[in-house]
Amino acid sequence: MSFYRDSFDYLWSGYLPYIWISLGVILIGVLMFDLIIRLKRRFFGAVTEKGVLEQKEPTDSDHGFSSFNLQQLKKNLDELKKGQNDLIESISSVNNVLGRIEVKLEEIKNKDGKIHQNPAGHKYKTQSNSASAQSSPATNHRESATAPDMTALYNASRTDQSRRAEFREKYKPFCINVGNDVERRRDANLAPDFRQEDDGSYLAVSQANDQAVVFPNFTLVVVEAIYGPGALSEVFECDDFDRRFSYQHLCVTEPATFKSTGGLNWRVIDKGKLELGPAQES
Repeated sequence: MSFYRDSFDYLWSGYLPYIWISLGVILIGVLMFDLIIRLKRRFFGAVTEKGVLEQKEPTDSDHGFSSFNLQQLKKNLDELKKGQNDLIESISSVNNVLGRIEVKLEEIKNKDGKIHQNPAGHKYKTQSNSASAQSSPATNHRESATAPDMTALYNASRTDQSRRAEFREKYKPFCINVGNDVERRRDANLAPDFRQEDDGSYLAVSQANDQAVVFPNFTLVVVEAIYGPGALSEVFECDDFDRRFSYQHLCVTEPATFKSTGGLNWRVIDKGKLELGPAQES
């Protein structure tokens, strides 16, 4: 069959393949665009006319993706909780240092008052104290007292600065801390490394036979980081602890007993008993 070059049928037969190709390209483009829109709605939600990203309700096929989101959210909340406990522990340490400074200033003030009241007898008193120190055992200059008396004075010292200064002057406590508390946060099976330090979570009063009576530090606030990694649960029995709360109104019913293992290292030989008091939101 032949067509005239200027006839419509001739022109149509020449451009027909290009028309089919164009229609095919347009159809493929529409399908691709629809596929992109579906994927975007599946993973990112749908944009409304107001420009707000609107998340669709998950279907059965989306449960895995939604579960992943919930797990990630829970992980972020746990990390925030851990950071909050670390902050509370840091604030507690700062309070410990401030308390020690305040007690030292009070001791200096009292000492200056005694010197001004009796300047002539100051030299004699110093010499008398030196002689007494030389005659006493080198390892222990603490006043002897029964554990109930010491415990009662400690509990009063938790809220009374003057009793706190009295406790420090009378018993000359030193601090013990857990040297590997950071490592214990990653591995709870690690045994606590109790060391004598300038500051710490525990106050210790030296006793005979390389032993010490141990209390929580005056300003210690019990949170999960103290109870677990800080080894409070291995020093005192306190069954009412709840990791969701913090406890600052502590009362010692029986102090713990530590024994020196050489150098600055200590270990627990008798656990104490501790009442945590009312719980507070962390």
